Amino acid sequence: MVRLAEVIRKSNKKKISKKSEHIRVEDVGTLKSLDGDREKATTDKKRVTTGITVSPENLYEGLVNFMKGVGDRVKKRERFDIQKGSKFINVIVSYPKSILDDLHRLTLLSAGNKEASLATHAANVSINAIIMGDGFGYPRAKQIELGTAALFHDIGMYRVPDTIIKKKGRLTPSEMKVIRKHPEVTYNELLKYGEQYHWLAEVVYQEHERVDGSGYPRGLKDDQIHEYASIIGILDIYDALIHNRPQRGGLSPAYAMKEIIGSSKGLFPASIIKHLLGQLSIFPVKSYVKLNNDSVGMVVKTNSLWPLKPAISLIYDAQGKRVRDGRVLDLAENPLLYIKDIIREEDIPDFS
Repeated sequence: MVRLAEVIRKSNKKKISKKSEHIRVEDVGTLKSLDGDREKATTDKKRVTTGITVSPENLYEGLVNFMKGVGDRVKKRERFDIQKGSKFINVIVSYPKSILDDLHRLTLLSAGNKEASLATHAANVSINAIIMGDGFGYPRAKQIELGTAALFHDIGMYRVPDTIIKKKGRLTPSEMKVIRKHPEVTYNELLKYGEQYHWLAEVVYQEHERVDGSGYPRGLKDDQIHEYASIIGILDIYDALIHNRPQRGGLSPAYAMKEIIGSSKGLFPASIIKHLLGQLSIFPVKSYVKLNNDSVGMVVKTNSLWPLKPAISLIYDAQGKRVRDGRVLDLAENPLLYIKDIIREEDIPDFS
């Protein structure tokens, strides 16, 4: 199996310093204690500030597991810990941009996971919202607010019966009515946590509003819609498009972007559509891809002018032969070649 570190080394990619890998976590002994409600932190009653190193994969998995725990509690009509979710977001915002790119790559890879869930969706939208907030120049506090709102934006969906969520055929008008009530359920659920979270309830209540007034549940327009809600709304669509649904298969990230551009004009502020395209790499650095000639490689450099044409460090050529010379193929200079699919590292064939 070709390992990620080997390809990075051959492409002369700069390593992240140990200092940048460390994050400071307030009131948390270990990230494991944030993982749902399965374990109680041993440092609950004392304030802790510690430097810890957490891989993007572990952080992503922890965020998904936390939201699974939230979902279980919402279904049972039990309280969950909003502050714990906000701490998770605080951790993610603390990472350098390079690690955020790794997390974004994991959101794309989750599209191939047959067990992708509402919890996965919440994690993906939250991570991508933080990246977009950074692109907007949001200060740290606003990034945390946006990421937190994105994390809890769909908790009302946990009250929708599985018979509707998992239905393979077209939903009936009555079933759609149940789906369209989830923003109100989310809103009412978050209001239970006191005045300090009223802003959060209001933001997520607006997630399905559109600037032309065609959204729901209140038909808000233009500046009546909070910017956070518009960001979360477009990311909600994007993540839904790239994942399989009972009624349809998922689109590639490139086709999902194309679909949003074609169908979202007038529904979202132009600045948000622009930042979606500019901040979320369709093929992020360190993602593994297969080209239309069946060669396989890893993205080592993105191209802002040609987002569908990054530079690829080849791993296997079109004949399936291992490439050992660190050859880099710039797709912008090869008009006949294009990326056919994003693949997982464990799915890379080992022909050597």
